[in-house]
Amino acid sequence: LARADPAGALPLLEELADDACSVLGRGHWETVLAYGHVSRARLSAGDPNGALRVTAENHRAALETLGPDHRSTLNQLSERGRLEYRVGRPEDALRSMLLLLERARVSGVLTGAERLNRRFGVAQTLRALGRRAEALSLAASLLERHESTFGPGNRRTHQVRWFCRDVAVELRDHSTAAAYADADRELLRRSTTAAEPRFVTRLTEDAKIHLNAGHLDLAESLAREAYALAEERALPPEVRPAAAEVLAVLFGRRGDAAEAARWRARQEEGRPREESAAE
Repeated sequence: LARADPAGALPLLEELADDACSVLGRGHWETVLAYGHVSRARLSAGDPNGALRVTAENHRAALETLGPDHRSTLNQLSERGRLEYRVGRPEDALRSMLLLLERARVSGVLTGAERLNRRFGVAQTLRALGRRAEALSLAASLLERHESTFGPGNRRTHQVRWFCRDVAVELRDHSTAAAYADADRELLRRSTTAAEPRFVTRLTEDAKIHLNAGHLDLAESLAREAYALAEERALPPEVRPAAAEVLAVLFGRRGDAAEAARWRARQEEGRPREESAAE
């Protein structure tokens, strides 16, 4: 019921949690677990601030009764940080995440994989705070550990590598971004069908990165591959114009006005009519 209709399930979940509180006490681990279900239902029902209020109280109760190093306390602290990030309070989220990592170091409760995931959360929060250089440095240090723990082609490892690529782009460090892009693209090429929309989109994104890094030949190769795959497989209409735009800019930089105009025309041809009209 909680998954199918979280808003409808809330009264029942709250009643069960309140009953657990009356019988076992607010800080008992089963009561903390019950209120955790209330928090998740609130979040699923579209009330992240309400979920955060429940989780913050849950963490305080667990801290007072179970202590700072109990698994239930650390779980609630982790959830608190995640929700603080979700509602746009990255400073608070960062404090919660760093406290969690410190308690985990002292207690040894979290597994190595769990600590890696929480540290990546810190990197994401640093990025949200505009501390991109710190975020990239931390994520880069985590990447090797992710590769050895989860495998180089694992979804989590891809996520860290994409993160490094995107933050490097934001820092305008296009050569570093290109290195991350190339490593991840080749792993993705081996693990997915080359004509899948997500892979073609990645080709175009990587072409833009190499274009900005001044690697015009590689940018051209990637953009042409993306355009050809999109055309051959009749992929979603927005895929081809994105690749054509890269090629139009590229040939403009090379001073080939005729070829740039040809790709600009292909870019316009591939766009939905509403989008072209809006411009």
